[in-house]
Amino acid sequence: MIVRKRPEPGRVSVVIAGECSPERIRASLESVAAQTYESVRIVCVDTSESDEARNAAESGIAAAAWIPLPGAGPAAARNAGVEKTDGQFVAFLEPGGVWAPAKLERQIALMHAHRDVGLVFSRVRVGEGAGSAAQMPAPGAAWEALFEAGVGVDDPAAFYARLVRGEIVPLSSVIVRRVSLPTEGPFRHARRPHEDHDFVLRISELTRFAFVDDVLATIPNPRPRLDVTGVEAAMSALDIFRDNVARNPWLLARDPRAMRKRERDLIRESGRRLVEEGRGAEARPILAKALRRNFLDLRLTAVYLSSLAPFRRGPAETR
Repeated sequence: MIVRKRPEPGRVSVVIAGECSPERIRASLESVAAQTYESVRIVCVDTSESDEARNAAESGIAAAAWIPLPGAGPAAARNAGVEKTDGQFVAFLEPGGVWAPAKLERQIALMHAHRDVGLVFSRVRVGEGAGSAAQMPAPGAAWEALFEAGVGVDDPAAFYARLVRGEIVPLSSVIVRRVSLPTEGPFRHARRPHEDHDFVLRISELTRFAFVDDVLATIPNPRPRLDVTGVEAAMSALDIFRDNVARNPWLLARDPRAMRKRERDLIRESGRRLVEEGRGAEARPILAKALRRNFLDLRLTAVYLSSLAPFRRGPAETR
């Protein structure tokens, strides 16, 4: 990532990137405009094919720099937005997402109090309606013990190791110091649809995180990704896991049982997806190698046996 000018001290640059409908972008802009933290600038990257959202945004209460990028994927859209920012801090919000009014103020306060914290996140509410919507990450998880008074413990590697085992940090809750952003990217298209997880992992290798144990954002239910298949999604998650373990072998020594279980789960999911697409021959070598190390894993065995059965097309696939 190229920084073309000196970051503005204290400023939060907000990147809203994705397919922007007029209703969604108006809700997001209004929630950013209502923040109690005052030094904020917004960059919108619209990947939709029309100008309807831009017209709605320009008539709204929050001014925003607008970048039309029709058809772009999430990684390209977010990178284009980050490229246009000039703040000391960068925050992310998906179109249709809204923030609690004090969201940025509370997170910036943590960063000012702890200069070695590079990223702050919070819980988000996913879906409509406070009563029925789910929280992400769900409360009560074991990793929360890695934070004390909202700040990561002195061993940042502990949280990085936990992140390698699964996605915890919702991007629409994130604010990050510009100096902590990965220089190459920062979002990588090759990691789709787990670009966000890959982005957070690379930051967590280098800096401490802080966590606000409160719902500071609400986001819409996720839409299906049309740019990636189930097999590609499963294989991408497996590749990200293996890449991190290969670069940091201490992960296996730190918690071998948890790391092996995570890899086994990812292999099983990849194999299952391949079998569902009629690619059992591709799945068998992957599954067989995992079975040689975990021959008592009955679920892994079941997926391997299903890869041996002839593939039968479903009703929607027959002609």
